[in-house]
Amino acid sequence: MHIVSWVPGAAPQPIAEVSHVVYGIVREMGGSVSAEHGIGTLKKPYLGHSRSDAELALMRRLKACLGCSTRPRLSTEGKPTAKRRRR
Repeated sequence: MHIVSWVPGAAPQPIAEVSHVVYGIVREMGGSVSAEHGIGTLKKPYLGHSRSDAELALMRRLKACLGCSTRPRLSTEGKPTAKRRRR
């Protein structure tokens, strides 16, 4: 399920507040923060809601083994995805 919220007239929009409520419910219901699309910068703070400390540690180890922090083809620094450049 994709949650999109919009509060007419609100500036700025309450994205953080809505995310806190939605992902709190995800945690209570035993759901998953993300599935087929991976984790984006907005969901990253909530990944611990559906993954254990051991799973998070394994993810960090796999990323380090793949060299994601030094190989921009696999990951862009600070961003979960990047536009692919044509060669």
